[in-house]
Amino acid sequence: MGYDLKNERGEELRISNSGWSLALEIAERHGWNSQGTLAPADQEAGEEWDGEYFSRDGQRVSKEDAAGVVKALEKALAEKQFAARTRATFNELQDEVAAAHPAHKPIEYSLAEAEEFGGRLRELIAFARGTSFVIE
Repeated sequence: MGYDLKNERGEELRISNSGWSLALEIAERHGWNSQGTLAPADQEAGEEWDGEYFSRDGQRVSKEDAAGVVKALEKALAEKQFAARTRATFNELQDEVAAAHPAHKPIEYSLAEAEEFGGRLRELIAFARGTSFVIE
């Protein structure tokens, strides 16, 4: 299972659960200040929305928020130590999951995999540049 993202240009991008979490964590660590998502189009009027990024309810990431993600991910990719920092971030996220769910077995994440993840981030950047998108 993963996230299906759809932008205003009609493009779609599928990203794994761990990939989405890692991408947003990297963006936050590189200056992205989350604005929160906009409520799904089919939400009842007057119903509260918490602005979360981790459900698959059709919530929208605004064009401005997407621009912030793009800028932060570009900054991360420009770092010489991108792979090492990405691996460390992944491992920290794994530790958080393991602390919350003791049965969780951490996944090994190599420097090569972290470097390869840079390609996925480039896809996300191209997808999100200049547009809003929906998370499903």
